Amino acid sequence: MNTQPRTIAILSYLWIPGWIIALILYGQSKSAFAGFHLRQALGLHLLCLLLFFIIRFRLPVTLFAIAVNIFGIIQASAEKETLFPLFGEYFQRWFKDL
Repeated sequence: MNTQPRTIAILSYLWIPGWIIALILYGQSKSAFAGFHLRQALGLHLLCLLLFFIIRFRLPVTLFAIAVNIFGIIQASAEKETLFPLFGEYFQRWFKDL
């Protein structure tokens, strides 16, 4: 089965279940492009979860999570590898083994 890297990249931004499905598909069909987005998405999901538990007023965190995931989906759909501001480089380093 040859799953397109773009499909894997897009799935990775569909919150945790989508990321897990993308990771499974990535194991069957690895590509640098899909790996890049898996690392970015994992970092964003973990960042959003952390913010969700730290900040009492959760609406801004929810809106932030929606916005960054939409941004990620747009970048993946356009087949671009755009680092997220501030943390994108760290996500690539921290999760380099993906």
